[in-house]
Amino acid sequence: MRSSSTACCVALGLSLTIGCIQPEPDFTLTLSPSLVSPGILGTGAVAKLVLVFPDGSSSVTLVGSVDDPDSLLLDVPAPIPAGTRVGLLVEDAGGPDDAWSPSATRAYGQAWTDTDLVQGDHVLEIDLIPTGEIAELDVVGENRRRWSGAAVTTAGGATYLFGGGDPEDRLTASNIILKLDPTAPSFSNVGQMPVFEGAGETGPVEVSAYTQNTATLVTVDEQEMILVAGGRSTVNGTFESVRGWFLFDPATDTIVDSKETLTIPRSGHQAMAFADGDVLIWGGVTDTGVSQLATFEIWKAGNRRVVDGDDLGAVQAGRIFPMMAPLDNDIIVCGGFTVTLAVDTIDWTPQSGCDRIQTNGDVEPFPALPAPLAAGAMLALADGSLYVTGGTTDTLTENWFAGDYDQGTATDVAYRYDPEAEEWQIASSLGFPRGRHAMVEVPGKGVLVIGGSTEITPFFGRLGEAVRCIERYDPESGEITEEQCTDVGRGSAPLVSSYPGEYVFVMEGTWGGPLPYEGEASTYGLTSLGPPL
Repeated sequence: MRSSSTACCVALGLSLTIGCIQPEPDFTLTLSPSLVSPGILGTGAVAKLVLVFPDGSSSVTLVGSVDDPDSLLLDVPAPIPAGTRVGLLVEDAGGPDDAWSPSATRAYGQAWTDTDLVQGDHVLEIDLIPTGEIAELDVVGENRRRWSGAAVTTAGGATYLFGGGDPEDRLTASNIILKLDPTAPSFSNVGQMPVFEGAGETGPVEVSAYTQNTATLVTVDEQEMILVAGGRSTVNGTFESVRGWFLFDPATDTIVDSKETLTIPRSGHQAMAFADGDVLIWGGVTDTGVSQLATFEIWKAGNRRVVDGDDLGAVQAGRIFPMMAPLDNDIIVCGGFTVTLAVDTIDWTPQSGCDRIQTNGDVEPFPALPAPLAAGAMLALADGSLYVTGGTTDTLTENWFAGDYDQGTATDVAYRYDPEAEEWQIASSLGFPRGRHAMVEVPGKGVLVIGGSTEITPFFGRLGEAVRCIERYDPESGEITEEQCTDVGRGSAPLVSSYPGEYVFVMEGTWGGPLPYEGEASTYGLTSLGPPL
């Protein structure tokens, strides 16, 4: 996905040459696509050229049939200014020539012009990524310490990985910041996490590597940033959680701010951005364990400060493994576990309650789920509804000192919230019971339900088998179907991140156990979301 001024080249038998007869007769642009997944093109496909100019204007033009791609010529504006996004759509035939047809899209790839294309022969190399099907690309390799870390995909298509544990050593966390460059695609080490103070068993300690942290895309001073918050130094333990957060600038790959101002040390929490750019930081555990649970706080983008949320008693949802999704300008939090400490045991109890959290920290009532549920997944759909799947309804009892943990069986339930009726309705059941999984909506392709494990446990208990098969939910028909079985997104807590008009990044989670778990948390793949129009 890069531009050059060399002779035309052909990749995998598909070369699309775009020639312009005015105002520069010797201007040519060749798109040289590489197919990252077999069978993308098939038969009966057409190619479309997508131009998104620096001023935000765009155009979609039919190039021709992919069945005979040797001489596909098209007049295009010249010059093409630097910073133009040039995309290649592969669609089923029959759609409009000058528009994107999401439901018919087979694949999409894009590149950026780094110079004005005026005269000469120019080549743009493009990786064609399938839409709605996860293509396995590679493994993270030696920097694979990513389990229980966090992933963020930015507007430019790059994906960043922050923290995480080493699958081969559960006492070792990572201090590496990795970047998946969309122009390669390959991972590179672009920095290290800052050092924060954590509370160890015998006193304060320095923590420079984290797991169970969060990373959230935010806008600060009209610039895109990534907020990384909390975490702890080991996977197998609750001590040494930190109160630190830092801002990472993807434009320069540098840390631009860091502070230790979270209201409480926390790890294993969740974070989500409000529409105004503030960030809700919810639940998890403190440095002294699950008996002292964090509630929630809000990181304010305007002044980079953290404020306490409402009183603990006002919150109906659980603190560990709840489900979160945006709705209008608020964030809905549903289900999750609350934890009760007895003499020698801890009970994890699923909740059915839901809360509507406003950016000022106020909590409003929201209709409860039809049944208690924890460790499921919730997604805000394009039509304004909410979709919940999987998780467990079982209460879990653990004796951490004896290493004895209950296992909750994952469920196949699915619910959908109707914003007009203001109620939850039962949706089509999943084909595969799963928990600690992820979901993402792909334009024209419905919702992909990815990964998870067959059983749910407290933080350090034995996980069930990995769920390998991806399912697709169609919001219009209400039907759910099995689509693809792959190692890319299998297991508990897979890393899944996306940005509209870019890609969905997917990396496997973990399963089995007890510690160490199976799965290297290293295999990753991408699926395309189509052009940024």
